[in-house]
Amino acid sequence: MAPQTPLLLYDNVFDTVQLYPAGTVSADSARTGYEAHRVAGYRRERASWQPTAAAAGHYVQVDLGVGVTRAVDSLFLDRGHNLWGASIEVRYSDTGTLPFTLQKALTIPAVGTLGGDPTLSTMSVTEEGACYSLFAASAAHRYWQFFVTTNMLPVVTGLILGMRTQLLNFSTTFDEDAGERTENTATSAAGYRASDTTYSWRTCELGLALIGATEYDTAIRAAREALFKRNQPWVLAMDYGTRPERAWMFQYDGRTWGLSKKRVYREGRIRGRELGASLS
Repeated sequence: MAPQTPLLLYDNVFDTVQLYPAGTVSADSARTGYEAHRVAGYRRERASWQPTAAAAGHYVQVDLGVGVTRAVDSLFLDRGHNLWGASIEVRYSDTGTLPFTLQKALTIPAVGTLGGDPTLSTMSVTEEGACYSLFAASAAHRYWQFFVTTNMLPVVTGLILGMRTQLLNFSTTFDEDAGERTENTATSAAGYRASDTTYSWRTCELGLALIGATEYDTAIRAAREALFKRNQPWVLAMDYGTRPERAWMFQYDGRTWGLSKKRVYREGRIRGRELGASLS
């Protein structure tokens, strides 16, 4: 696939706290402590939805509320799931009556798979074991469902189902291994040094230039509302065309936001810090 401009995933119909407060998330069944709403808690592998027993056809769904509808064109399945080799479906309804209508059928590859084309029916896999898929935009509907076709007891740590943001410009900064770490050390009077456990996390920086009025109004202002004002977690794939495995989840890093205008174009940087970095 040809190189792609940066892709942001932050719109999430399952997020009924920040994005769709009129909505409610439910499931066909759930263990205590593993309820349905945890799929949009953004706690990564530290929380999950789990049904009470293995079966085919387990699902978690959202009702966006009276008068609220939303289209979707992307699905992100966070790391820590156990759905390797399973078949899943994105389904919708306008009434909430079961069964829902199929929107997109997807396959999760076998464990150990890396990369892949996210525009195909087999989901692409990131370096940390998250999976994502990009597909044609749906019509807007009130009810959405994540349906597991395979007979199993699914563990779903996180879902992002919504409309993706594909930026028009390439980033002037491209460092997929950028990171930070803690360095807690103390040196005694005798010269002995004690070092505490080191923790590390990834960082990202989108350097955007020549942003026209149309892109700014349709993409950047919406990103500001979610990423900066609401501090919404977001998935970034800097170039899913040639490096689909290099996608991570971030939160905006910083207390200020600015993409200033010079003559007719805007430019600026969007910085992120990895959300819930694994401890080393």
